[in-house]
Formats: sequence, structure tokens, C-alpha cells
Amino acid sequence: MTRSIIGGATFVGFERSLEEILAFFAENRFIVVEVKCEEPLFNPAKVSEENLRELEELVESMSLKLSLHAPYIDVNLASLNDYAYRSSMKAVKRSVELASRLNALYLTLHCGGFSSDYPSKLFSRAWERSKRCVARLADYASELGVVLGLENKEKAKKRNILVTPQEFALFMDGMDEGVGVVYDVGHANTWGLTAEKHIDFISSISEKLIAFHVHDNDGTDDQHLEIGKGKIDFDALIPHMKSQGVPMVLEVHSLDGLVRSKRRLEEAH
Repeated sequence: MTRSIIGGATFVGFERSLEEILAFFAENRFIVVEVKCEEPLFNPAKVSEENLRELEELVESMSLKLSLHAPYIDVNLASLNDYAYRSSMKAVKRSVELASRLNALYLTLHCGGFSSDYPSKLFSRAWERSKRCVARLADYASELGVVLGLENKEKAKKRNILVTPQEFALFMDGMDEGVGVVYDVGHANTWGLTAEKHIDFISSISEKLIAFHVHDNDGTDDQHLEIGKGKIDFDALIPHMKSQGVPMVLEVHSLDGLVRSKRRLEEAH
């Protein structure tokens, strides 16, 4: 039987250094680590060449595979504020360069959101701005040999850009063939999906699927709980996720919860 590819993601709330977090993942036999390009661990604007060499050496010495998550805190590729949009573009473009430099498996990307303070008639402008921006980033990533993974987003006060299979199809139409999808199980669950609907969603993007983000919630909010602490039917979902053969990256916001969730993924049939 092929070994499942289980990973873990860094979290800004973990009160440990990046080296300590990597060591935690290695000690607990995670295969992939997804590093978020955020303070305090890995700020793209502050990372030096020396920092990159040190990270490469750590990952290699610990036998981990590396992926990156583009910055998303204070970043919005759909912003209708031109200043905010340009700074967001600059931040994400830098993360593409870092992913290339580090030979990352892929770079996860949030495509932005539309503030509820705007009148709804402006949503189409935000959508088109994000799509043009991501298309440009996709071309740049292709030039640098980086695989972009667009992530589905949760139900929130702001209207996130990518939430349904239909939106993915429209958004990715005409983009570079190398652009993929990171399916976030927890985010999808905030839209009230049953296990059957999760599987339908996954099937609709399976040809583009490059990774899963895995965490639990009760359906009311993006809680990033360990598997089994929310209401997602993981008994039905895990076998289907495993069958896709892509990394299952745990985004659980507690270290003990990461370990217990990894065990659930391993033991499920």
C-alpha cells in the first residue's frame, strides 16, 4: 500500500522558532511542511539569502519536503484600493521567488476577498481584478518553475473570491496549465457541505488538485480544530482524500492536535 503523504502547516500562534517547529514535524514523522510566509517566522520582506540557506539545510537534514503559503494577513489580491492591491501583488510575487529559490513543492495562494462595506454591485470588479492578478502571477510562477495552488475559502463577513466548483472553473479558465487547486476541507465545511458534497467538489477539481488542507470545525466558523473535534464526517472523507495521492496538510492550531489528527489520517481506511 502506498504511504499517505501527510504534512503539517506552520501557524503564527505557535510560540516556537521555525527551527523548533520543523523539528517537531520531523520528530513526529510528517513528510511535508507548509511554511506560511508571515511574521513572526518567515516574512518575505525580511528573509535573507543566509536565512534561505539555513532553511534549506534544516529541511534536508530533517528529511522534510517543503511547500510555502503565500502571505494572506493584510494581503488582498482583489482589493479595489490601488495602493493595497499593489502592495499585495508585490508581497505575493516575492513569495513566488522564494518558492522558486527553495524548490518548494507548490505555493498556496488566497485569491482575495470583497469587503462587505462595499456595495454588492462592485463585486464583479474585485473578481476581475483578482483574476487578472492571479493570471499574471501564474505566468510569473511558470517562468520560475513554481506550481501555484489556489485555495477555496471559508464563509465570512467579507465575500471571498473562490468558494464553489463553478467559481474555480470560471476563475481558472485561460490560466497557465500549471495552476492547481489546494482543497481546504475546513473552509468548504463552513458552507454547509455534506460528505457527499465535499466529494463532489473534490471530484470536480481532481485533475487540478495538488494538496488538501485538513482541519475540523462545527460549520459556523473557520476554527482549525483537530480532526474529530468538529462536525466534518472524516470517516467518509479520509478514504477519498487518500485515493487522490496528494499531500494532506494538517492546519490544526495546536501541536498536540496535529499529532492526534495525523494518527487519524494514518489509521483511517
